[in-house]
Amino acid sequence: MKTAWQIGFVCGALLMSSPALASSQSGTVGYVVADNNGAPGVFSVNGARTTKPACATDDFWAIANPTTDSAKAMYATILTAQIAGRQVNVVGTGTCNSVQTTRENVSYVIEG
Repeated sequence: MKTAWQIGFVCGALLMSSPALASSQSGTVGYVVADNNGAPGVFSVNGARTTKPACATDDFWAIANPTTDSAKAMYATILTAQIAGRQVNVVGTGTCNSVQTTRENVSYVIEG
């Protein structure tokens, strides 16, 4: 039977493992790249970024599966912020995109 300490240790390790690898960044939107080939959406943010995962060797973010409703909503948020000159807060997944392998996938974007 597991002790309360062992269960707490495992739960704590699980909670800390994933978010610690994800980076985040706040600032104004720089470049936005979209194509008609179904490639991941790519954009940059002008602002300091926390430590990136090792695979993220450039300064761009990737929006995986650009045809999904959530990806379209992220694109709309990013473009709206860029046009209005407002800041965004971007949080990554801690993993890089399978197509754009040097770019961290976006978990979510908040405008403002």
